[in-house]
Amino acid sequence: LGNLLKVPVLSSEPVVSESVKSRSYAKKIFMEANVNIPIGAHDIFTPEDLYIALSRLIASNLDINRWLIRLNFDYNGESTLILDGKKMEIVHILRSEQTTLFEQNYGNTGAWYSRPVQLSVRKRIVAELKSSFTKIVKLCRPDAYKDIDAFTAQMRHVGAVVEAEPLEKLGWVDSMCYVRPDGECVLFTSADVIHDDKYQIQTYIAPTTLIPKSSLEGASKAVCNNLFKKWRVHGYVTLSFCSFWDGLDGIPRLSANGIQFGMTPQFGAFGTAGVATNPLPFAPLEYLPVYPPNFDPVEVDGYASSEKHCLYIPCMHHTPLKGTRDDVFLKFCQMRGITFDKLEKTGTLFFMVDSVMSGALSMMIVGNSRYRVMEEAVNNMTFICQQFGKDADCNGYYDQLTVVNQVMRKAFKKEEAMHT
Repeated sequence: LGNLLKVPVLSSEPVVSESVKSRSYAKKIFMEANVNIPIGAHDIFTPEDLYIALSRLIASNLDINRWLIRLNFDYNGESTLILDGKKMEIVHILRSEQTTLFEQNYGNTGAWYSRPVQLSVRKRIVAELKSSFTKIVKLCRPDAYKDIDAFTAQMRHVGAVVEAEPLEKLGWVDSMCYVRPDGECVLFTSADVIHDDKYQIQTYIAPTTLIPKSSLEGASKAVCNNLFKKWRVHGYVTLSFCSFWDGLDGIPRLSANGIQFGMTPQFGAFGTAGVATNPLPFAPLEYLPVYPPNFDPVEVDGYASSEKHCLYIPCMHHTPLKGTRDDVFLKFCQMRGITFDKLEKTGTLFFMVDSVMSGALSMMIVGNSRYRVMEEAVNNMTFICQQFGKDADCNGYYDQLTVVNQVMRKAFKKEEAMHT
């Protein structure tokens, strides 16, 4: 439509975004920008490529317990395949052999990584992978890929990557950036991403508490500057990072995992939070559509307003809500105090994905602390289940309200433990 009307489009060229968002290609972008990436391999298209890549990675990283295999293109990481190293008999044997070799060489690790030893080890790993691959891997979304053969068929078409899961993983972080047409990169906001056990995204909490803002901003700008310099990419860009603890240096670090182009729902949600929590009337400062939320303490008329935190749940389905009118649902919520306080700038906002009668909800909570927004999210979802009924036909899909509530309860317990 933009081409037809001869209007500039606030985004990268479609052919560029389609290529760069590939997980394999994104790794090359991160390396060019000197940003850390996970231990792994990319551009894998056949089972033989996969076995060889895994054998090389496992042989040189025996301490890694979990490997994640993902297709280059999917939605919400639904193609994640988990390989558990603990289920491989050869890994336990090799760990014992490695310890013995270290002792024989008085702690010198070079012998294990010598070419003859590594080639012998890789052959043994490949042999076990070929014989028992289906037994040691787990499909996170069998509803999307019914078996390994279906996954392999798609892998031949689009390719895949292998990534090591850090031993001391702190969590996942999304850096939402805006690249102006002149190339300047603005960090819109950052958010902690809460996944379930199937690596499906359930909730976003801003601002992030896993990585120092300066580190995240430096890595984000390095990637965005490279994208603009190489392909003139501009508009909205979301960069995904994994935060982990570096035991040697005693500091948190990050590794880049993916790139997504365009204004995602998170941009709209946190932009809304920025407008809702701003003590001053909203006034756009420029013609281009960007309004970064300010979650840091600010001073207005000599008074310091409290820092705000925002929790956003993009979508959750709840079958018992079908048949419930919007006004009835909102009335019950108001009676329970599930509202937004315009004076305190805190509370709950509902984004109407559709009518409540469709059984779909999207919720955003603003509070004065991370603990408070998580507590309110759990209370809100519990109230909906109590008032409108539990989902008896729960198939365990990641986007059902009961599943989201379970994930939030688990995350809230961890947060609660930090406060006690």
